[in-house]
Amino acid sequence: MERLTAKTPDMVRKEIWSHMLAYNVLRSVMEQASPLLHYERNRLSLQGGSATLSANSCIISNNIERDTATTLRPFAPRYCL
Repeated sequence: MERLTAKTPDMVRKEIWSHMLAYNVLRSVMEQASPLLHYERNRLSLQGGSATLSANSCIISNNIERDTATTLRPFAPRYCL
């Protein structure tokens, strides 16, 4: 979150909350993945986790059920559609 793009105070709050939610979801996934990777939790970086998630977003979005995929389609990367 380098800068906020929202113009109203309500949208700024929503944008901050969405960044906090994304951070916590990513950290939770990293926490669950660390024993599978045989890494200590403190050796996994947030930037590396974010890059891995971005690199595998096509695989993740293609594995979503069809009825859910239409709901999440706006969030899928353009090159996966």
